[in-house]
Amino acid sequence: MVLEYASPTAQPAGLGVPEVMSWDYVMVDEAQDCRPGEVDLVFRMFPSERIVLADGMDQLVRSTHHTDWLAACKSGQYQSVYLRPLLRMKHGIYRFVISMASHLGIEDWDVEPNRDAYGGRVVIVEGDYWGDPELHNGVMKSNRDDGNEPIDMLFCVPPSLVVVDELGTRRSHLAAKLREREQLVWDGVDERVRDSFPTDVKQIRVVQFDSCRGLEGWVVVCLGLDAFYDYKLSKLQAVPQVERGLYVSEEEWVRDAAARWLMIPLTRALDTLVLQVDSADSYIGQALKAAAEECPDVTEWRVIDQRTRPAS
Repeated sequence: MVLEYASPTAQPAGLGVPEVMSWDYVMVDEAQDCRPGEVDLVFRMFPSERIVLADGMDQLVRSTHHTDWLAACKSGQYQSVYLRPLLRMKHGIYRFVISMASHLGIEDWDVEPNRDAYGGRVVIVEGDYWGDPELHNGVMKSNRDDGNEPIDMLFCVPPSLVVVDELGTRRSHLAAKLREREQLVWDGVDERVRDSFPTDVKQIRVVQFDSCRGLEGWVVVCLGLDAFYDYKLSKLQAVPQVERGLYVSEEEWVRDAAARWLMIPLTRALDTLVLQVDSADSYIGQALKAAAEECPDVTEWRVIDQRTRPAS
């Protein structure tokens, strides 16, 4: 049936054949990242007054350009409702993330806090996350003490912390570490695992950074944040000039695009955000240090020798 709507002469179902597509509305999530053919197909199947779009602006995963749905709306009938507050994050995390955006050079990341959500904390780990046995135990206890289950946590890892076995199955090093501690894991770094979903509230969710958009956690742990940034720098350098535009240098565009990628995992947490880097001297480490100095009341900096130092 979809192929019928791909015809140039197809009419929107809602204009004359309601029994075929009789839903009151069709809702498109992450609409900013749809491909042109998908946009065209939606408008062929439904009139504009029955389409509801959720547009995340900069949260691009599938492409490097924001999808312009308004240009594709031939009827010109639409209404835009701007929901500026970030409802997910507590205010303390919001302040830290806004500071990070500034120190990463993202000048147009303009959102408002949820002023009713007080609290929130950020833990920055310099060095090996597993180097301090009490660190992970404390993260788990904090989640549990707040009345949550392990499934309410989200761990994100870069490709460098993922291996592929002889059968082609992708596994995270993190999942192995968690299982050593007798913790249940939903290892979503493998696409076949992501085709299903966790089946036990005791499972800890693990995904690659590339797959974390749309997810959230009461506690979110980002391992290898600096490694993920370097990985994105490398991948984005291969993007053709025609996609980058003519008015910025390659280096400027690549750094801006990689920084915007970081904003996706940085905005997954509700209450606690744990960010691990190998070195505070890296580009991301320096940005974290600057943001921590601006938000010392919500930020804790921990190093692998178990010493804890203040954010400022």
